[in-house]
Amino acid sequence: MSKKTKVVFVILIVLFIGIATAFLDQQLTIVPLRARIAALENDITLYQEQITDYREEILDLENELQRYRDTGIRVYDSRDLPRILKYADYSSSRVWTDSDYVGLVNDADAVNPTFNQLMSFLEQDDTDTYYYREAILSGRICGWFAERVHNNAEQAGIKAAFVSVNFIDQWDGHALNVFNTVDMGLVFVDCTGEEFELKPIPLFDPWTITYAIGDVGSHDTIAYVEKGRPIGWININMPYGLEYSEYERWQSDVNAMKRRFNGADSDAELRHIVWESDNTLGSFFEPSDGTVESIEIYW
Repeated sequence: MSKKTKVVFVILIVLFIGIATAFLDQQLTIVPLRARIAALENDITLYQEQITDYREEILDLENELQRYRDTGIRVYDSRDLPRILKYADYSSSRVWTDSDYVGLVNDADAVNPTFNQLMSFLEQDDTDTYYYREAILSGRICGWFAERVHNNAEQAGIKAAFVSVNFIDQWDGHALNVFNTVDMGLVFVDCTGEEFELKPIPLFDPWTITYAIGDVGSHDTIAYVEKGRPIGWININMPYGLEYSEYERWQSDVNAMKRRFNGADSDAELRHIVWESDNTLGSFFEPSDGTVESIEIYW
């Protein structure tokens, strides 16, 4: 082999080695790139699945929000409470002052109660013993009672809300309270007292005037508040649930009790009916005249 041939051969070997090295370097670079691409593709798939899940969650939330709007309920901070009078006085040109309007006092340490804790509080609270209007044209109205229950509850460490109910085609509404119990959810409560001049007439036995049903003397009630329906009331601690259908069941039971009472023909039967009525139905409160249009809750 000539010297020239050897030089060419060496050059070819060097070129081959260079090409082989470059190829190997390229392969070594491509392998991790392929791995990264595969990882990115997996990430993209996961992100697409998450986006699908988020879209479904957003749709569920939108549906839930629409159902919430359909209830007519709006929730506000108590600091946004509008000026609501606590008293009525239609017989004079009275000038209203700040103390005549509802003022809510919250306790930062107050907590949501259990349902039983709420019932215990209402049993010992005396708000319902005050008269609604001491006279036909003046006196306390529903805002006074709802304010007092709210502030008494907060002072007792129970978180409470003030509720303003608006009726369809009526300029005046109604005020009551709601509590977010930890075991039963929202519980609407109304402790508006008895109207002094317009006391309800209980159902008496026409023969003896000794027995009566339909008035147990308490105005502590569970309020049944639903958009598109009148407000219903049942005394606390009666064997009925919180759904509006339970109020309708109570109404049916009241009518049945009245029939039994009117058809009773002995003292023993009347005594039993009175006991049963007082302990299972309470007072026979009539539903509100107005139909609920919207419900504003102030925490």
